Amino acid sequence: VVPCDVRREADVQRLVERGYESRANVQHFLDAAQRDVFGAAQGTGLDRSLAGLFVRLARGSVARLVVVMCLGSAFLSMWMSNVAASALLIATVGPMLEGVDDRSRRAVLLSLAMAANVGGMATPVGTGPNAIAMASLPGVTFAQWMLLGVPLTLVSIVVVLVAIRL
Repeated sequence: VVPCDVRREADVQRLVERGYESRANVQHFLDAAQRDVFGAAQGTGLDRSLAGLFVRLARGSVARLVVVMCLGSAFLSMWMSNVAASALLIATVGPMLEGVDDRSRRAVLLSLAMAANVGGMATPVGTGPNAIAMASLPGVTFAQWMLLGVPLTLVSIVVVLVAIRL
C-alpha cells in the first residue's frame, strides 16, 4: 500500500504513475483503505462507542435494536466493506447478546449482516464492484451514484426488516 493523502494532487499523480488507475488496482487500493478504516475504528474505540450508542437508542427494545443495528450497519457499510462493517459490529455487539433469547439474538445478527450487504450499494466505495463500475462509467460522480444508491439502500433495509419479521 502506498501511503498518501488523496486530496493532494501530487499523491494522486503518484498513485496513477504506480498503476492505481486500472480497474483491478482500484479494488486493491479500496480494500487496503477499508482495512485501515476498520483498524482505526477498533483502535480508537469507535466500535465500542457505536455499539453503546445503538444499545442506548434501542432503550431496551429488541425490535428497536434491530432497526438501529440495521441502519448503523448499512451506514458503516457505505464507507467500508460489508465484511468489515459486519465484523466490527458483530464482534462488539455479540457479547452483549449473551442473555437475550435465541430468536431475538438471531434477528439482531441477521439484520446486521443483511444491512451491511445492502448498505454497500449506497456509495461507490461501499463495495469493490461499485468502485470498478464507477471507474468504467465516465462522467458518473460520487453524488450521482448516491442519488440512486441511497434510496435503493433504504428500500432494501425495509425489505430486510420485513424478512426478519419485525
